[in-house]
Amino acid sequence: MVARIGVIGDSHIDLVMPQGWVSDVTSGMTKLSAAPVSRIGGTGINIAVAAAYYGAAVQLISAVGDDLLGKAIEAYIASRNIDTSNIYRSSKPTGVIAILLDQASERGFIAGLAGSADEDIDASLACYEDYSNLDAMVLSGALILTGAYWNQKVFEALKTALEKAKESGLKVMFDPNIRTLQPLTSKEREAWFELCNLADIVLMSSEDLVFLTASRFTAFSIAELRHVVDVPIVLKVGQFGCSFYPAGGTKCSFMQIPRHIKPVDTTSAGDVFSGIFCAAYTQGMSIYDAAREAVEVASMVTSTGSGVEALRLVQNG
Repeated sequence: MVARIGVIGDSHIDLVMPQGWVSDVTSGMTKLSAAPVSRIGGTGINIAVAAAYYGAAVQLISAVGDDLLGKAIEAYIASRNIDTSNIYRSSKPTGVIAILLDQASERGFIAGLAGSADEDIDASLACYEDYSNLDAMVLSGALILTGAYWNQKVFEALKTALEKAKESGLKVMFDPNIRTLQPLTSKEREAWFELCNLADIVLMSSEDLVFLTASRFTAFSIAELRHVVDVPIVLKVGQFGCSFYPAGGTKCSFMQIPRHIKPVDTTSAGDVFSGIFCAAYTQGMSIYDAAREAVEVASMVTSTGSGVEALRLVQNG
């Protein structure tokens, strides 16, 4: 069975600042110890590429600028055998995200471009009415900006899309992918809770859990979240793999732990996990087996320093 998956998510350029920096005593400036790396990214693209790598027929529902960067993104997506017919060309510029890696190769800081084409995802969704040619839909919450950049129009469009997918009988998966340096407001948390409860499975990182519970990550965090979110949760916990909590459950029913691999760049690992999991689960695997596959592939990606492109290197042998 070839899984037919729609991915709703962001598309932009990642500017990755490599780990390590040095101070120049003479000038008093801090310099990066290596040159930044630019690559096509965005959680929507990463999830779509990973799902396609695993054999799914993928449609990406996204927005890019009508500029050179947007055209480069479209060409890249098409080269990965992903349907680009639902990519909306916006008059706004294609987004650029600056990512600073810390000394442990973890994503330490993200600076986004507000006012980018990603904000026009509602225009792409408005043209997408037929869900009958899909088996599953996955949404990345990275499209939802917080604080002063909160966009109610975007939230409503994403909520409507999940409702339509649910009504059409699709498997619906949601990856919150919360990006903010500030605590969420109560309004923002309620919005994410709504989207979580529309999904059949939530693919959540430990960072997402911290933001949604407004507390530190502890053994009681899931129990706290269960007051407002009762759907099954696959919790992504970085180098420790993932754990699964069934609907309404506060106790982990299983864990998948990856092989020990020294990470070089963890930037797209969570997205790759979500893409692989969605493809494997939609193709008929159990949650247990889909999680095992996702953990193995995502951990491999962190060891290369080439992000989601590591999938292509493996595919080409």
